[in-house]
Amino acid sequence: MEDLSFINDLPPAERQSWLDGPALNPPKNAVSNFANPPNKNDLAYVFAIFTGVFCTLLIALKVFSRFHYFRKILVEDAIAVAALGVLGAYLWCMWTLALNTGAFVHQWDVRLKNLPHFLYYMNIGSVTHGIVMMLVKTSILIEWSRIFVPGGIRNRFWWTCYITAAITVVFYITSTFLNIFMCNPRQKSWDRTVPGMCLRIGTVYLVTSSMSLVSSVMIFILPQPVIWSLQMSTGKKLAIAALFSLGISACIAAAWNVYNCSRFSTSEDVTYTVSHIGIWCTVEQLCGFLILCLTTASKFLRESSWIRFLVSKCRNDSKSGPMYPQERSVSHRLSAPNRRRKQRTDASLFTDTDRADLLPLSTINVQTDISIRANSINAHQMDKTFAKTEFP
Repeated sequence: MEDLSFINDLPPAERQSWLDGPALNPPKNAVSNFANPPNKNDLAYVFAIFTGVFCTLLIALKVFSRFHYFRKILVEDAIAVAALGVLGAYLWCMWTLALNTGAFVHQWDVRLKNLPHFLYYMNIGSVTHGIVMMLVKTSILIEWSRIFVPGGIRNRFWWTCYITAAITVVFYITSTFLNIFMCNPRQKSWDRTVPGMCLRIGTVYLVTSSMSLVSSVMIFILPQPVIWSLQMSTGKKLAIAALFSLGISACIAAAWNVYNCSRFSTSEDVTYTVSHIGIWCTVEQLCGFLILCLTTASKFLRESSWIRFLVSKCRNDSKSGPMYPQERSVSHRLSAPNRRRKQRTDASLFTDTDRADLLPLSTINVQTDISIRANSINAHQMDKTFAKTEFP
């Protein structure tokens, strides 16, 4: 971004003219629109609300399931809750930018004096995004080391998970440090009229997004060899591999963000290009939370009694419906009297017959206990006689 510290040396009237003017000269055949610039604020609001609600439900389901099945909260659960809190800060920055400057607003439609407000929340959003992804990926790796490795064992997969987690933490702490202290003084990160020096923010974003893509690909590949080495049928292996292959969604979001950051590094229209980065950072975070909670949530959804009840009820409702008599199956016609049967009254309990579909009680031969024993004794004596008989 251009250094604007020179306007501090201008006369007050000329300086005010610069501040009231556009933050970027408009292209040919374009006129600055400060009053109501074209924007996509509704898109930003929808992404912020959906991501916040969906990720909150995922974490709540994860924590509830863990406590329901194991009666304890693990380290990765606490990290996931912390990630949700930092995600709230990121979404707040996103909401504030859309509410004030606007999302997908060209920089020539923003006054220069309003640009620091946009850059300030952009900087905070960049810092919080790195912290969210660091916590999410660390929690994923710790949980996978617990899922695929029996307790107390330190095999190659366990060490790979923890080494990858350590590298991820170091990388994101470094990128967070760069985002915070990329300018000296720090105020110049959002106020370009302040004298000082800055790193190229586009280069910082591009390197950060590229390393984020590498770590996402590593996390996606990591469990696949272990899954295919499990002693189970091929169908179950495919099902588990497909479940953990949802990580490809995070890889796609990270790859697209690399492309957006490359555009940002060569563009002067900061307010517009960074909006693309913000939306796809939100998608990447959403995919990360989904991967983080898929194992615990899938177990809960698969084994929960009330979930099974709802599924069975929906299936029954979908199968039931108006049927013509000629379309009814044989089993449906045979079971019809039982479905039409009304509740018995006290008087009907003592009658020989109840309905046409029941057997008459008078046709049933009832043997007493004495007659049954007599028959069994006679049969036993006949067996003895038959055994003593000699055949020629």
